[in-house]
Amino acid sequence: FLAPRPEWWRDVGTLGIIGANMATGIAADMMIRESRRRCAASLLQIANCRHADPLGPQPVSTPLSQEELAAIANLSRTSISSILRDFEEAGLIKLGYRSFTLTQPGKLRDLVDNV
Repeated sequence: FLAPRPEWWRDVGTLGIIGANMATGIAADMMIRESRRRCAASLLQIANCRHADPLGPQPVSTPLSQEELAAIANLSRTSISSILRDFEEAGLIKLGYRSFTLTQPGKLRDLVDNV
């Protein structure tokens, strides 16, 4: 695959580094003890805006059920539901059918990062 295009090796290496950095970040987020912060970190990871807003400070939607989010964040469905209601009341997210819209990703990030 790469024999005719050896210059692509650099790109393959770059993808490996990006994947390793992402995996390390996810592992670090999963070690957050507080449920609300871990849930927020999981939402941000899934929406691809854990460390920056790729499209600027605007809402980001992602298709995901509350049950799937609970599994990702290693929390119960009941805990996730309560946390998400609190986030929605605070205007941080908007719940949809099997989806979430992060209305203020920056404020969610502040919740995770400012202990």
